[in-house]
Formats: sequence, structure tokens, C-alpha cells
Amino acid sequence: MQRMTSLAHRITLRDSHTMPIFGLGCWNMNDATTYNAMVAAITEGYRLFDTAQVYNNEAMVGKALRDSGLPREDYFVVTKLSSQCHGYESAKSNLRQSLDRLGLDYVDLYLIHSHRGGSNVETWKAFTELKAAGLTRSIGVSNFNVQHIQPLIDAGLEVPAVDQFELHPWNQHKDTVSYCRELKIAPMGYCPLARCRKFEDGKYPVVDQVAKKYNKTKAQVVLRWAVQSGFITIPKSEKPERIHENAELFDWFISEEEMTQINDLDERSNISKADLAMGEKWSD
Repeated sequence: MQRMTSLAHRITLRDSHTMPIFGLGCWNMNDATTYNAMVAAITEGYRLFDTAQVYNNEAMVGKALRDSGLPREDYFVVTKLSSQCHGYESAKSNLRQSLDRLGLDYVDLYLIHSHRGGSNVETWKAFTELKAAGLTRSIGVSNFNVQHIQPLIDAGLEVPAVDQFELHPWNQHKDTVSYCRELKIAPMGYCPLARCRKFEDGKYPVVDQVAKKYNKTKAQVVLRWAVQSGFITIPKSEKPERIHENAELFDWFISEEEMTQINDLDERSNISKADLAMGEKWSD
């Protein structure tokens, strides 16, 4: 059981860099919303911020961080290469473009956003060289399952430090998580609240019961389950009150019996994939 006691809690990645276990996801936010959410999160004490090339808000993430006055070493920035930009030279040039938008000399973690772009091995080779050049501290993948990660390793390249994918009690990706644990790849969960689509009263009694027992919201129970499981977790929120609420996770603990009961909720319900099928853009 992971007993984190602070929003500043960090885990050590397989490449020895450290990363906050909890942060702000910046998917689907326009410029003004991104900036205001970033300011609220920074004020609250968040230090992990997750953006991407396709989110079109890297510039506002960077501006909020510059305006905060925080030392560069105090915060951790994740961005991602679009699936439309796979390839050796493209990966290199696109990280430099992301750095320009962010106003940073390096990012802390650079991810291949999806395996769907193809050229995964060629792209990953560029990622390893970008890391060696100091343009990113760590490298990883997003939306990769075992069959997508293994070819990178079979090519003799560096093992990813992180795999980011949809991860919540109703979609636990147990095979991928087990594989990641075996290779010391840190699982990082987006959509950790399942877009609040599973919070109907009485539908999942264990969540209701744990929330009542600890005087917490259902969202807090689900987020606490994630960080207590050791998953890097990045709920997206635009509202300061939700950003505050989401961070209230580090002064209480779910019992081992309750954690087991929540583990049993897995139904492989892929919220982001369902959204994509309904015509939404690729979503985190």
C-alpha cells in the first residue's frame, strides 16, 4: 500500500528521475481556461502538469509556469508527440516546436501520444536521442499496450519510463499494468474519474460506502484508490474548487479490504475509446 502524505510526493522512475504522483491534466482546455486552471493548480501546490501537441495549449501552460515564478526544478512538465507526426526527423523537430511553445529548454517527460501513427520504433529511436541531447529528461509512451511496447524493447532500445493510458476502477488494464510493473515502467492514468459517468448513487455501493465512511466525495475515493495503487494520476479540471477537492487525498487512507473491493469493480469500460467512436477527437 502506498502511503503518500503530501501533494508533493514523488516516485522514482526507472531512469532514476523523480516525478510527482499527482497533477493536472490539461486536455480539452482553451487558452484562457488553461491559464486559469494552471494558476489555481499551482496555487494549490500541484507540480505535475500534463499537456500535448494536439491539445493546442502548450503556450498557456508555459506562460502560467513562467508567471508563477517557480524555479524550473520545482515543476514537472509532460507533453506528447501527435500520432500524425511519427518518424525519426519529425519527432525531433516536433519536440523543439513544443519547447518553443512552452518556453522551456527541456520537458521532464516526452511521450509518444499513440501507437496509431505507426513508425513506433523509428520514432522511439529519435526519442532516445532527444533524451541524450537533454531536450527531455525522461521518455515514455501513451496508449500503448504490451504488443506496442515490446517491439521497442526487441529493437534494443531504452525501456520507456512511463506508459500513460486510461486508468480508473472500471478500466484497470490489469495485463498492461502487470507488464509495466515487471519492467519497472510507471503506469500513468488519464481519465481517472471515468468522466464521472460511474458515480450514480447506488450503482457501485463500495464507492458510496467508502465515501460515506471517510466523509469524502466519490471523486476523492476514486482518485485516492489510484494514487494508493501507485498510479501517476492527472485528473483534468477547469474549476478551482474541483482542483482543490481533487488534491485532498493525502491525509487519509483506504483500507486494504476496501482497496480489494474497489479492485473488483473492473469491467474494462473504456470511456475515452467510446468518446472517440462517437466522433470526439482523441482524448485524455
